[in-house]
Amino acid sequence: MNIRFFGNIDLNEDYHETEIHLLEKNISLDLNLEEVLGKKDWILEYDEYVSKLSSYKENIEKRLNGDFDDWGVTKEWIDWHIEEFDKSTVEKLVKNLDNNMQLDEKLLTRVNLVRVGIYPGYEDYAIWDFMLDGKISDQILVVITNNRGEILDITWES
Repeated sequence: MNIRFFGNIDLNEDYHETEIHLLEKNISLDLNLEEVLGKKDWILEYDEYVSKLSSYKENIEKRLNGDFDDWGVTKEWIDWHIEEFDKSTVEKLVKNLDNNMQLDEKLLTRVNLVRVGIYPGYEDYAIWDFMLDGKISDQILVVITNNRGEILDITWES
């Protein structure tokens, strides 16, 4: 079966991975078919979802900025990196940024999407993994959406 971004895949295999270019960045995209193994009824829903990845990403980034401003998980995640790593490591990551910005705000601008995992058949339809540029840590800021791109949760994983 020919699937957008993946090409011809075997629907009886439960995991597929590829790299895509999304809004000027390469990210990993994986398709997890455990719940729909051997079925085809998920394909239209998947195609609809991935056709809107750019729009969903923009909405998610706005929500992460709002979560940061509201002292949510995003702010905690950023602050953890500032506290956990030596100052020179963090400052290298944010060099050449606006000096009028606070360090935590600068670091927030260095958060980038690295992976989207799609899970047809699950309420938590897509898992969006964000990490800091430079891969200074294995801590992941995770955004979970449903099959309509609505944000269900923001979490912190490692």
